[in-house]
Amino acid sequence: MESENEQNLKVGAGIITISILHFIGAFFTFIGYVFMYAYKDKIMNILAQSGQSTAMPSTSSIAINLILEIILVVGLILILNKKNLGAYLYFLSEIVFIIYYIITSGFSLSLLLYFILPIIMAIFIYKKKNVFWPNSKSNA
Repeated sequence: MESENEQNLKVGAGIITISILHFIGAFFTFIGYVFMYAYKDKIMNILAQSGQSTAMPSTSSIAINLILEIILVVGLILILNKKNLGAYLYFLSEIVFIIYYIITSGFSLSLLLYFILPIIMAIFIYKKKNVFWPNSKSNA
């Protein structure tokens, strides 16, 4: 009986929507970093010819960002499969990225925009906490 009840629980449209937005962002981030890494010299030459700054992210910075994106995507996949580990991975990757961004670039107001999707996701996960934590005492 309990397994039927667990199967009927859905993650909700909000979580699915935020996940899709993150998947799209992760896809473009991955494609952008691959092109940036593959054509680094050409990009730097074009920027130098146009008089723009030729500051490019380092290879280690690209690797760290890609690893965080992979952890985020794995977390989202687990969230969509109703696993609470996904919520932990998702928020862990978001927190680590924010800390990494502050360390490398400093705090800026544009960083506040990055908080929008994780905060909305936290609200949606909290509203559907019985899907991810069915044995929690607040649900009894």
